Formats: sequence, structure tokens, C-alpha cells
Amino acid sequence: MAQPSFPNRQPAVPPPGGAFGPPVPAGSLAPPTPPPRPPGRGRRAWRPAVLAVVLAVAVLVTGGALLLLADRGGSGTSGTEAEAAAGDAAGPRLPAEVIDAEMAWAGNAPAGDGQSIEARGLWYQDGLVVKHMGDAITAFAAATGDEAWTFPLAPGEFGCRASVTADAGRIALHQGFHCEILTVLDIVTGEEVMSLEMTSHPPPSQFDVPAILGDTVAVGYGTGTGGAGYSISQEQQIWRTEPGETCPETGYAVWDDMFVSVVSCAQGAGDRGGVRATTESGRELWRWRVEEGEAFAVLGVLSVEPLVVYGQYGQGYGGGDVAFLVVDDARESVATEIAWDDDRHGAPCSRGDLSGCPLALVEGDRLYAVDSLIGNSIRVHDLTAGHALYEITPEHGGIVTLAGSVDGEVLLYEGPEGGSGVVRALDPATEETRDVMRLNQRAEERGIMTDALSRTYWRTVWVAPENALLLELLSRAGTGEESLLIAYR
Repeated sequence: MAQPSFPNRQPAVPPPGGAFGPPVPAGSLAPPTPPPRPPGRGRRAWRPAVLAVVLAVAVLVTGGALLLLADRGGSGTSGTEAEAAAGDAAGPRLPAEVIDAEMAWAGNAPAGDGQSIEARGLWYQDGLVVKHMGDAITAFAAATGDEAWTFPLAPGEFGCRASVTADAGRIALHQGFHCEILTVLDIVTGEEVMSLEMTSHPPPSQFDVPAILGDTVAVGYGTGTGGAGYSISQEQQIWRTEPGETCPETGYAVWDDMFVSVVSCAQGAGDRGGVRATTESGRELWRWRVEEGEAFAVLGVLSVEPLVVYGQYGQGYGGGDVAFLVVDDARESVATEIAWDDDRHGAPCSRGDLSGCPLALVEGDRLYAVDSLIGNSIRVHDLTAGHALYEITPEHGGIVTLAGSVDGEVLLYEGPEGGSGVVRALDPATEETRDVMRLNQRAEERGIMTDALSRTYWRTVWVAPENALLLELLSRAGTGEESLLIAYR
């Protein structure tokens, strides 16, 4: 069987049995001279288990409304430094008492240029809510809503993407007419760390999402044709997929301080592709290969322990049936397959974003997937048996979606019809829920929420260290509506 080859990531010690190609010649790129780098910061990324970004519908949008809901004098940011340190040591915890959240600030944000763009980035770092606005990256003080800084982006033909997670307070993003400029941005200060033009391969598409880990940014390009790695400190490309490779790495994400990449094989190749995990230096940690049989294109990774992937039989988008595959602990074969019908339930993963499955999450031995097209419910599946166990429906009508998981509990956001929203925590063992946060909204605030939610384009984010909830309410594509930012605290 033909084995996929992989680019040279120039590790200090060559990995055992590594199948790497030649390094990129020194001086092959001539990046512009960047400004001085800001001081190094401790690594504090939003990992999927700590921060979950949930899109109700995978859509194109022109703007949005952002709501921040935080602990009001309870167990959130008002605790002592000793309590915060203890919480960090033990891992994130949900508050013991219900949080009553109220509106703290509201303001308008730029409407954008009228071109349909995708919701492409939302981060929280050191008291700042940082948002990809389409034409700029903007940071707002979480407590007051004051604008902390704005980083203008080079105009482009398409809506370019940014890394889903931050690393050491930095994100990677594409900008420019064809998304050909790779930039690393410090989201605490708003300062550019590095910016260079990618010229040695086809530029990324509007669906390619960079991934940042330590000193390396991994970039897919050409919508599944290859990938490359860039050193932030060296400001140059350090490895790439050679043109014409049969099974290149084509997409990247960061999970638990490692790069996880999709290996895509051309039709007729002996190998079927799969998923690969490496350290920042390129040392392979593990690899799962799609078994012999019909081709399966991996479109999303929901979990790495156990490995749960979402994909489509055939050659990717526009191919055959879609399904979740649960891989055995040895990562050698598929243990369980969970069928899914995009036409009936909606696609749970965002195109091009390997770690972006906003309508599904894995917690323990359960898969939770939002049944977004045929009703407001969440289907709970057994990863071992593969079948659906039960459905979660809103207690008071309206909508229900996922808001992540914290300390083994699954967070649900419910937006009741005509009332205030609530966040509930589900104990997978007992299947019982408890209230975590209530949105105490006045009549005029409920009107804003009702109008925004009627657009149907929104996502929920729970920020575990702060015991806060972000609701991003998105306007319809092409409307030109001004974005509205609302904060609850």
C-alpha cells in the first residue's frame, strides 16, 4: 500500500521513522520586516473543553450582536486571587449557585462592507472580548464594552479566516485580496507580531483556517490541495506539502498542545488518508488511517480521546452519505459508526474548520448533536453502541443548543419564547439538569433578543474561567445591518 509522505518540519532531532520531504531552502521567502515582538506571555489558549463556540446554523453573515453574561457578585471574576489560583489548579468549575446576569453595556459595531462574510473569530483573553469584524479585529473590555484596540485588515475579495484557538495570547489570521497574507496578532495589545506574504504555493481559500501552536503556524491552502508551516520567530516558511503529493496534509487544528491534521488522498490512491497528530516540531504522536473500502473524507474532529471524526463518504463535499466515526483506542479501526443526515438534521461542522463542529460535542461516552432542521432538540448518542439514547428539548419552548462542557457536565442554552434565557448543566450520568445562569432581561431587552434571535444566526460561548456566557447574534447575509453588541454582567 502506498504510504502518504509529509513535509519537513525541521525538528531538532529527526523523528523515528518520519516520512518527510526536503526542507524549504533558506531565503526562499522574503517576508517584510515586522515590528518588534511583544514580550512573551504564558500560554493561555481557549481549548475546546474550556471554551465552546456553538453556531446555530453554519451561515454567511454581514454582522452580529454579541452578548456577554457574567457572574454578578457570585463565583466568577470577583473571587480572590487565591481562589482563582485554586480554580486554575483544579481545572474549570461551574458556579455552585445560580448566576443572575443583567445587561451591563450595549453599543454598535461596524456594519462591514456589505459583502457576505462568515463569522470568523471570537476569543476571550485577559478581560477582553476579541471579535473578527470582517474588516478589522476589535477588542472590547468585557466589563464595560469600551473599545480597547482595533487592528485594521487588508481588504480582500473573500472573507478570510483566523485560528479558532489562541496560543500564548496570539492568533493567526489570513488577510488580503486572496487571503495570501499570513499575520500573527497579539490579542492583548492588538500589536502585529508577524506578517508575511505567502508566495510559494496557491493561496489559502476563504475556507482554510490556520492553526497556531508555540512558534509555528500551520496553514492549509487551495481548499484541500496541501499545507505549509511557518515559523513566527524566523518569519518564513519552514515546511510544505510538495505539489503533486498523493496524500498531503490539507487542514490543521490544535488539540491539547498538539497539531491535528487531516490527510487527504487523491481518488485512486492506495492509501485512504485519515488523521494525524504531531508535536509542534513535527514528531508524530499517532496516526489513524481510513480503512480499505469506500473513500471517506474527514471534515471535522470532535474529540481526540476517543478519536471521533465527522466526514463524508466519497471525495468530500458533494459526495455521499455523512457520518460520525468512533475510532478504537489503538486508532487502528472504526469501532462505531453513527449515521447522520445533513438534509434532515443540518451539518454539525463548519466547512474548512477542522476543529469547528459547533453543533456537536463529545463528553465521556456520549455524542451530543443539535437537531437543527427538524425541531429544537439535541440528540444524545451512545458512542459504544452507536444509536440515539434520548432527545433533549427546551423546557419552556423556544430554542435549545449546546454551549460547551465543563468538568464533565454538558452546558445547554435555552432561549424560551417571550422570556429570558437560561443556561443549564446536564449531568450525563443521571441525565438531570440544573440551572447555572439566568438572563434577567427587562421588556426592552427581551425585544432586542427576540428580534436578534429571529434572524436564526447566532452562537453561544461559555467562558469557563470567568463563568460567563457569550451570545453572538448574527444578521442575515446581504442585509447591511449594523452589528449590535450587548453585554450582560
